[in-house]
Amino acid sequence: MTAIESRTFTVAASAEAAVDQLAELHAQATTALNQALKRYISARTEPNAAERSLFRYPELRLTYQCHGEVPASTRAYAKVQAPGVYAVTVTQPAAFRNYLLDQLRPLMRDFNVQVEVGMSERNIPYPYVIEQGDELAGSGVTAAELARVFPSTDLSAATDDIADGLYDWENADPYPLALFDAARVDFSLRRLVHYTGSDWRHVQPWILLTNYHRYVDQFIRHGLDVLREDSRFVRMVLPGNVVSNAAWTKARHRRSLAACSGIATRCRRTT
Repeated sequence: MTAIESRTFTVAASAEAAVDQLAELHAQATTALNQALKRYISARTEPNAAERSLFRYPELRLTYQCHGEVPASTRAYAKVQAPGVYAVTVTQPAAFRNYLLDQLRPLMRDFNVQVEVGMSERNIPYPYVIEQGDELAGSGVTAAELARVFPSTDLSAATDDIADGLYDWENADPYPLALFDAARVDFSLRRLVHYTGSDWRHVQPWILLTNYHRYVDQFIRHGLDVLREDSRFVRMVLPGNVVSNAAWTKARHRRSLAACSGIATRCRRTT
């Protein structure tokens, strides 16, 4: 019996059920890890073995049993090309719900697959459940100390081998179900926070990186102008999660115009 067979997985009857189960397991794991972190920071109480077993990513597993020819599909996604078991750890399934459904719905419709959800053996690194980044301030606890007590990041395990064409498919068991696993995705999400200074959930599909402050200032001015003049846009998020919405921007613009008008009137009267 392999490691994946010895763990408990639940068969999902639909794509929606699979994503719901992933979200539930992820919420349970991150909540347990976050609570254990807070308890350690406040009272230096280490988690026991039972608690540590909860600090794991959920896993999505797909078993493809091919009877006859593999169904033809022109899609570049949501398809399998060989019988076998595929699996991937998943992070933030609630945030990526639409993406996961777009992948699973055609898979489950067009292929004879069994989709299961369970807890993986992959630990969630503790930095990935710290949202604000200031939880350690004033606690006297260092990151090195937490790394000795809680699961920590292992960059050597977060590889791009599949995307780079370096993955060892011949010895894979199970096969990978996605290009990137949960730890690699979490690492990328944290880099977005590092580079933007705001919550990764605000980031949209297209990203333009620049390290020149004058460019950033111009983008902010342009964003505020567009927000005021174009009804397609409703808000702009600045570093520190400062949100400027369209109504606020327009009201500020009106106040600025009124102030300028008042200054001009006083100047004319003075003249």
